[in-house]
Amino acid sequence: NLFKKWVLQNHIFEIPEITASSIIKIFDKIAEQEITVFVAMPYYKNDPNIIRGYNEAYDRVITKIKAENPSLKISLFPIMEHIGRTRDIVLNFINQIKECKIFIADISEKNPNVAYELGFARSLDKPSIIVIKDKEPIPFDYGHDNANIYNGAGPLNDLEGIVYDNIKGILQKDYGFVIN
Repeated sequence: NLFKKWVLQNHIFEIPEITASSIIKIFDKIAEQEITVFVAMPYYKNDPNIIRGYNEAYDRVITKIKAENPSLKISLFPIMEHIGRTRDIVLNFINQIKECKIFIADISEKNPNVAYELGFARSLDKPSIIVIKDKEPIPFDYGHDNANIYNGAGPLNDLEGIVYDNIKGILQKDYGFVIN
């Protein structure tokens, strides 16, 4: 069923010279992709519960997308969580950004680390989603971008909705997935 939807949505049937086996190989490559999501955001060192709340919100989005699309392999790099041996934090996030398929930047609080990570992700042409808490001015450097504004004062429900819709859009438009 997923294969049929993919063929119809992408008009594969209109390609004049293609074999059934080549179509299946292309579909299998798309379906086998591991989609990893990286989130860059300010570090709230004075309150670790804030980071935990964001991790839980992003986890709920990924869980919902996976539940609606069981064949999709999508996961989230946990935000600022590390247990185990010591590692180079900068090298770690650089490698995760290189590996990710979707990059999310929370540009709230004009955090220079987030700006650096967003610039790096853009240099790699990663599909990106920019979010910012409401009532915060959008920095000049991002003024021309489509920044998604969420209510940072309460539950992160609206952030979840924004991220959910945008990830689904990227999966469809950038990666060719047929999403429920």
